Amino acid sequence: MLSKYAIWQKWFEPQASKQAAAWLLKLNSNSLGKAEHEAFFLWLESSSENQVAYLKAERAWEAGEAIRSYDAARKEGNRFSWWQWSGVLSFCTLLILVLFNTQSADVGKIETFELVSGYKEILLQDGSQVMLGVGSKGSFILRDNTRSFTLESGRAYFNVVKDESSPFIVKSSFGVVRVHGTQFSVELDQSDGVVTVLEGRVGVTSNRVRAEDILIANQQHSFLDQQQGIPVKSIDAKALLTWRMGRLVFKGDKLADAVEELESSLNITITLDQSVANVSIVGVVSLGSQQDAVSAIADIANLKWRKISGNEFFVYSE
Repeated sequence: MLSKYAIWQKWFEPQASKQAAAWLLKLNSNSLGKAEHEAFFLWLESSSENQVAYLKAERAWEAGEAIRSYDAARKEGNRFSWWQWSGVLSFCTLLILVLFNTQSADVGKIETFELVSGYKEILLQDGSQVMLGVGSKGSFILRDNTRSFTLESGRAYFNVVKDESSPFIVKSSFGVVRVHGTQFSVELDQSDGVVTVLEGRVGVTSNRVRAEDILIANQQHSFLDQQQGIPVKSIDAKALLTWRMGRLVFKGDKLADAVEELESSLNITITLDQSVANVSIVGVVSLGSQQDAVSAIADIANLKWRKISGNEFFVYSE
């Protein structure tokens, strides 16, 4: 865990923190026009440091509302007795301690996530970004010099904020992935977990193997392969991880393979006319909704489709 001095040093970084405070004042004054609102969101999305700074500034603002209410009461001429003033002073002391220990208070807080359908991007307490896939379930906790994300099921793509003093760890029932700052995915099924690295370096350690295998950009490894001594694979990570952008890209894939990937991505069942299973398709399918995705892949292959029931679909030739 970072020391309180290090925490305060990060809090008052010259650029991000001051800019965050300035934007917060403007937003709360309701004086922003459309162009300024767009500028605010561009600033917020430009870096994870800006996002973390704004979240901290907003937290401090909300805490300060209580003090502002006391000031308003005093200006209206209310005369506090000594015990009332004692209460105010005690409250202010408590508030100072809360603000001083904001980071420490968050340290033990567990954030839990579960996604039934679609895809969702989340921002963790440390500023790291995670894209969760359908069926994903997990939790994140920041404490004891580590940032720990437990993935119980599904798939997750991580864009981790670099912090040498606080390594980022992804835990699963099959093993552990350790990183400092990088972009990678972890995908779990019933029997294995697969780690794919887009950028940076990660260490993969299976529960049954003590040694750690290091993966760099465009490499992939599974916990089961590590147990069996199978070497790390070289792959095109960008092509394999298109789902992190909420879409799938097909470049001459067989329709049967594309349908299988779509089923996995959206937790749906697609019955395919076997006469077209080997048709080669090229195109991009958005994962925004189940129905739209099925419609898109059918259009790409010049086929028909219909919904059978619930999340079951049928794709067939004319």
